[in-house]
Amino acid sequence: MLDWFSDLFTLEHLGYFMFGALSTCLWQVLKARWQHRIVIIRWQYIAFPMIIALAIYMAVENQQNADCTRQFNQAIRDSRRISAENDSLSIRHRSLLSEKGRAETFMWINALKPPDPEIAKLSFADPRRQEWGRKVVDDYASVARRIDLEILDIEGQQRFLISSRPPLPDPTCGR
Repeated sequence: MLDWFSDLFTLEHLGYFMFGALSTCLWQVLKARWQHRIVIIRWQYIAFPMIIALAIYMAVENQQNADCTRQFNQAIRDSRRISAENDSLSIRHRSLLSEKGRAETFMWINALKPPDPEIAKLSFADPRRQEWGRKVVDDYASVARRIDLEILDIEGQQRFLISSRPPLPDPTCGR
């Protein structure tokens, strides 16, 4: 907001101010010597502006450091929040993969165990036996489809979280 003002009170500009004040004093001394007059320099006219300039410089630096610290802490808080959300999504993702693995195991167990005695007597070419096999696979496919959709949703949320993670500010705090 007041960057133009705070930029006035950098260490470099404070040095320029001191150089100007001392140059003015030197000019007054040389001019007085040239005119054969005695120069009385009142140091309070130089010291007070220098003290005020130094105080303003320190106040501006303290404010900039406070702003920098606040921005850094806010970025860390935001990053932690996003990491926590991502962690919970990762836990859900892993549990869905485990659930899908259990569903696939259940499907294979159902496919390998003997079906009902009535269906077991039928040949593999019989439509009723084929329908039983399709039902076992379809049951797994519907569970797997639901789990896959949830996994895709979680992966999309994780991509969004990663892209919305705020970068940590530079150590120079934007200077």
